[in-house]
Amino acid sequence: MTNLVFTTHALARMALYQISKETVSNIVNFPDEIIDNEDGTSIYQSLFEKEKSKKYLIRVVVAQQEVLKIVITVYPTSRTSKYTKK
Repeated sequence: MTNLVFTTHALARMALYQISKETVSNIVNFPDEIIDNEDGTSIYQSLFEKEKSKKYLIRVVVAQQEVLKIVITVYPTSRTSKYTKK
């Protein structure tokens, strides 16, 4: 499993959106999709179903530093088609 370090900002966003560290860890370790950015960060994202048939995407922005992955921010979005290639 990946060693994750959470920034204060990421922890605040996780609290705001009620997203657990376990959920973030699962997304980083088993993402539906990874998008590499030009600035060296990567976005790990996975689709979730909330309530009956309402789908949303959780996006985790990560910076890699040697053996650590630093979680910069985490946020959900219901605009799944904007962010997925599927």
